[in-house]
Amino acid sequence: MLPYIESHPSLRLTAVCDSRSEALDDFKSKNVATCLSLEEMTAGETVDAVFVATPSWLHREHSVALLTSGKHVLVEKPMAISLAEADAMITAAGRSRRALIVGHSQSFEPAIQVMRAVVQSGRLGALRAINGLNYGDWMYRPRRPEEFERSRGGGVVYRQAAHHVDVVRYLAGEEPNILRAAVGDWCRDRPGDGSYSVLLQFPGGVVATLFYSGYDHFSSDELTFAINESGRRRALHRATARGTEPESAPRGEGSRDEAPEPDRRTELLRPGPFPSTFGLMVVSCERGDMRICPEGVRIYGHGEQYVIPTAGLPAGRAAVLDEFVDAIEGQRTTHDGNWGRANLELCLSILSSSDTCRQIEFAPSDLCGQVTVPAVVVNHVEQFIQ
Repeated sequence: MLPYIESHPSLRLTAVCDSRSEALDDFKSKNVATCLSLEEMTAGETVDAVFVATPSWLHREHSVALLTSGKHVLVEKPMAISLAEADAMITAAGRSRRALIVGHSQSFEPAIQVMRAVVQSGRLGALRAINGLNYGDWMYRPRRPEEFERSRGGGVVYRQAAHHVDVVRYLAGEEPNILRAAVGDWCRDRPGDGSYSVLLQFPGGVVATLFYSGYDHFSSDELTFAINESGRRRALHRATARGTEPESAPRGEGSRDEAPEPDRRTELLRPGPFPSTFGLMVVSCERGDMRICPEGVRIYGHGEQYVIPTAGLPAGRAAVLDEFVDAIEGQRTTHDGNWGRANLELCLSILSSSDTCRQIEFAPSDLCGQVTVPAVVVNHVEQFIQ
């Protein structure tokens, strides 16, 4: 997030906080305050807003403390690990009259917003189905032990389904009323929630299917023009993360607790020149389908194909900061605490449905009525679909 903060016209980095002093070394020569505790960070008046990027199980504690001290908060997804924790964060934001935004999630990405704008335009008729498929290496990247523990918000349901359900809710523009899911724990050397299969049905008739595997075998980069989540194109590969440590290494030991190799870390964090792809996502309407391609969003219509480019639109993390600033200034935003809570509720429902082998049904909700597409995206799309 740092390059985006440094280049944003409304933001200035004034302080960083981490319990590990070595993590602060790079900032000590940059006229940025370095703090080892939240109390130290919030004691002065140089900090107005804070980006909380701590482990998921600490989000409530840190966010509530910051909101209560009068700071605006941008918290990473998932916003918390229980609905009670999410509610505490929303309550703290309301009492303090401070902004609470949850991100970065994939619906901040311009290609997803372009697809939502096309759905809203009606050019392709009514939305009918959304199908998402993602195979990656999440379970075999360098990890802290708690990142595999469900009780601490670990595993791919908390960490990756938070993207999938976020995108589906954003594209559908309504809340699902039925969910059925199965979660997989497939490897003894990496125990934890490593895959999920989800069926979502919506009151308006839209159906969504989602699948994720983090076991580092097949890569869905093969389905997305070799473009990954960072918007970078790389050579197609399989099982490269798996090979970084012996498969017999006990949980919590081995290279996953070490920093990634420099080139891998750079690839994960650097923004790429292509639209971000969270695996393959196909959006189907009555008169055509859509998917992300290297140039933007490709439309497959009745006897026509064309591309709506995304070049020049705010990249995902820039869009996160734009919305954060909007929220601080009192404007209506999509990804507030209630939106993050709804994403969390679906993740928890995936786990519950899998554990009980039962369908989950939801009461009617109009929360998705707050979904907005940035005006710059709407105006951009209108140039290509008239």
